[in-house]
Amino acid sequence: MKKRFFLVFTAILLSTCASVPVVQSPAELAATHGYVFAHVPGTGSSSTKSARSLRDNAEYPLPARGEADAYGRWLPAGEYTLSGWTAPGGGPYPSFTVKPGRLTDLGTFFTFPVGGYDTVIVTVRHPEVDGHVKTAIDEYRPYLVSAETIEWMPQAPPSPVHYSAPSTGLGLVADLITEYGREVNKPSVNKQLRDAKSIQEFFRLAKSAMPPLYDEPAVDGDSNLYYGARFGQIRARSRDGSWT
Repeated sequence: MKKRFFLVFTAILLSTCASVPVVQSPAELAATHGYVFAHVPGTGSSSTKSARSLRDNAEYPLPARGEADAYGRWLPAGEYTLSGWTAPGGGPYPSFTVKPGRLTDLGTFFTFPVGGYDTVIVTVRHPEVDGHVKTAIDEYRPYLVSAETIEWMPQAPPSPVHYSAPSTGLGLVADLITEYGREVNKPSVNKQLRDAKSIQEFFRLAKSAMPPLYDEPAVDGDSNLYYGARFGQIRARSRDGSWT
């Protein structure tokens, strides 16, 4: 059976204990609030993201939506940042805008290892993952002044976050993929990722080290194994165990 393994590590985005579900009335809020949407593959509905108001530092968890991997909430109009995110060097990370009766799309979040148990989350715009926001647009279209979204598009990756994960605990295939990630993320690649000045540059480099999505490879006549990976990438494992 095909098994998908994502490198999304959502603890980087603020996680909280389970709380009472947020009940909101779009009809009452649309005049003063906007809806914020985020897509985080591989999380189902198990984690909570948080936005922080730049006006009064109020924290607003973004609860899970009805569909898997999607999160969102109506927030008062204003400027917000993602809790815990900083720019390289420790400065504030670019904020996103919420306007009355508009939908702000934070994009799709992916986490990439950059060596030393450090990871970097970037928000991705790519045909493979674009379109998830349409469900939220359709749901709230009667309350939106426009179906056009406000897209959050920061230019530079945020600072890396350190985590400790000595074992996946998910079985042999997951451990092999983790080993694969450590193999392909050699110091030279890690340094390039850390030094990337733009999300576009970071994503281009990260794609070259994407892990396999499946544990059922194609095999050629020389016993080389080929695995499909995200964003149209193909990972190959030769007979001597090396990856390309």
